Amino acid sequence: MAANIHILNGDALAEQFQASELTEPYICWREVLVEGPLSSESAAALFFLREAYLDQKYPDSERSYGSFVRPEMRKVTNLPANASVFLWFEDDLFCQVNMWAILWLLSTRDDLRIFRVFPAETPPEYRWLGFGVSSPEELPIALKEAVPLSHAEIELGVELWKAFVKQDLSELTRISVCDSVAFRGLKEVVEAWRDHPRRIQATIQRLLDEGVTEFGSIFRTVGKEHGIYGFGDLQIKQIFDDMIS
Repeated sequence: MAANIHILNGDALAEQFQASELTEPYICWREVLVEGPLSSESAAALFFLREAYLDQKYPDSERSYGSFVRPEMRKVTNLPANASVFLWFEDDLFCQVNMWAILWLLSTRDDLRIFRVFPAETPPEYRWLGFGVSSPEELPIALKEAVPLSHAEIELGVELWKAFVKQDLSELTRISVCDSVAFRGLKEVVEAWRDHPRRIQATIQRLLDEGVTEFGSIFRTVGKEHGIYGFGDLQIKQIFDDMIS
């Protein structure tokens, strides 16, 4: 019997998954491919670049790349034959880039059935919070509504990844104009990346001009106004530090 494998977009969702009624095996994707050096040459080349970068940028003796991130990535490249793979990723840039990379890693496997699982619909102000505002009870419902990816959509993900690796904004813009249920809001996300980091810098500068200097307050405001990026505190702190240094 073919296996069902779930690739989750991080540890927060993994905790929700464990608390739900879902019991199938999952992989916890812990990369932050929206920053740092990238490669579309091979999985090995990508893993090598990422380990060198992340272990230097965010040193953590207990959660090194080799012990915490790469083992999960390698599971993606060693999925069982004929598996159904469910990608639990959100619409923001952070999640999208990771999903593009996964589609690239899986693109040589013609025996897999690949689906995308979307977060439950939310009011507009919560649009970019994704699974962060879902309850464990809602996850099985989201799974039932998973969308299968066609061969053309998988290839689209591969092309998006390759263009992102090259930082080819014209190519990203060109291929983002598409009609695909599996890649909703793609044009909007690519436009946000084209304007990065200017949009975030403008908000930080406005807050600084208003006398707001505490990073926690700045992070919350940036997250609210620019949720389309899906950035965590580390990415926004880097922009903030560059501006005040």
